[in-house]
Amino acid sequence: MIRFESAVAASALYHEIVMAEVCEAAGSGLRAVDAVTAGCCPVMEAAGVSHD
Repeated sequence: MIRFESAVAASALYHEIVMAEVCEAAGSGLRAVDAVTAGCCPVMEAAGVSHD
């Protein structure tokens, strides 16, 4: 059985890789979202991409 910590680490790595590939394809970068809960990992978004 996969331990919770291992599953969280695998999920974080997967999301980091996917976001890096998406940002590279879109010609943008990553930035942390301003509203971050204390003690939690920052929420990342593609920088320079319109919300529209």
